[in-house]
Amino acid sequence: LNKSKELVTNGSHPRLVANLIVQIANTNEPEVRYQVGEDAEKLFDTRNKMNDKEFDTFMVNMMKQFGMNQSFDL
Repeated sequence: LNKSKELVTNGSHPRLVANLIVQIANTNEPEVRYQVGEDAEKLFDTRNKMNDKEFDTFMVNMMKQFGMNQSFDL
């Protein structure tokens, strides 16, 4: 989880997301999901190595680590 915290803390610059949103808005056939930046690529890579239950547990633990558990009553 320390690596996850580092990725979120040092996540991709919002400009990368904004540029992608503009690109998506100008396409006729957008994809269902997009990865923006190294942090998203690593999260998707992690997701692909886990089953649904494992990934859900991973995400809940990460949310707790960032103090987000109160918002979701976890």
